[in-house]
Amino acid sequence: MPMATTHPIVKPSTYHVGQAGEYFVLAELHRRGANAVKFSGNLPSIDLIAIIPGKSQHIEIQVKTKRTGTWQTSIKHGTEGTADYRFWVLVDIGTDTTQPPKYYIIPDLWMRKHIVKQHKANLAKHGGRRKETPESTHSAIKQQDVENDWHNRWDLLFAQR
Repeated sequence: MPMATTHPIVKPSTYHVGQAGEYFVLAELHRRGANAVKFSGNLPSIDLIAIIPGKSQHIEIQVKTKRTGTWQTSIKHGTEGTADYRFWVLVDIGTDTTQPPKYYIIPDLWMRKHIVKQHKANLAKHGGRRKETPESTHSAIKQQDVENDWHNRWDLLFAQR
């Protein structure tokens, strides 16, 4: 009988984490009966487009993925337009590969308002400017801010409009 070999766990790059999240969301959409495609290029604010059976409008999805800590985005996402067919799916793939990912499905308008609110609160704490790098557009999304209202809200994508 051959000996079982163990392979060292390699920490994935941020690129691989992001790609994994997009594929997890894509698979989940297909599992639930949607037709969805992932873009290999970089479309601003759109990672996936889904067609839900029985709906007349496609859905555009921005995916953000993390293993630990917070999801990363930009304050620029707080200022762009929005539509009721746009959503964010935040994916927490964690560090334990034996556990399934956690999904947070969030309407685009809510996410944009949240980014602006967080940015204004951060500026207010530091006298109207960013504490360390004033020119930065970085914005972090904390899990506690989305946990209760948006965890596994796939129904938002599949609701009849």
